Amino acid sequence: MIARVASIIVVSSLTHVAFPQGLVPIITANDRLVVFDHGRFREVEPRKPQQLAVVGDHLIYVDEKGRLKACHDKQVRDLKVEGPVALRASTGLVAFNSGSRLGIARAIGPLMLSNDAANVTVSDSLLAWHDRESGLLDLYYNGKVFNIALVDSAVDRPQWKLGRNTFTCFEHATGTITLFHGGNITTLCDSTDAAIVACGGDVVAY
Repeated sequence: MIARVASIIVVSSLTHVAFPQGLVPIITANDRLVVFDHGRFREVEPRKPQQLAVVGDHLIYVDEKGRLKACHDKQVRDLKVEGPVALRASTGLVAFNSGSRLGIARAIGPLMLSNDAANVTVSDSLLAWHDRESGLLDLYYNGKVFNIALVDSAVDRPQWKLGRNTFTCFEHATGTITLFHGGNITTLCDSTDAAIVACGGDVVAY
């Protein structure tokens, strides 16, 4: 979903990211970043970026100096995120880590979600993480943050599964299995000692 750009001509190694017909990033033979946008080539950067991802008609990238930037509607914007940045992309959104901080990269500016995020996972339009500052398992969907569960401090990694547009978690303390789908939170089971869950698109098995 993200490319750490090597010496290639066309960035075709961005696996699992569907480029829209009007926006395709290209690294030229002299290491310039160019986009093919609505039938025309436009230079975006004079040097190849460290990472890049495309979501919709937005190009999000980390330039050769480590700055997080967004290219949209023929405009390039420095998102002014401090520190080393690592992208996490899906077909629906681009998240980034700057140290332990977590945010969403957008052309209008970054949306910061957490100052101390761990175990970050992203799929389609869903982003899940353990917020160690609040002790919560949080989920970002459609512009909102949902507090899903308290995290058992005795467990090194909170147990959850992220599907294409479904999310489930198992709370050890209460034995509860919780489902998130389409903005709705549902309890699948309210008392169990262990759980095995598989998440698909609109289907969950447990």
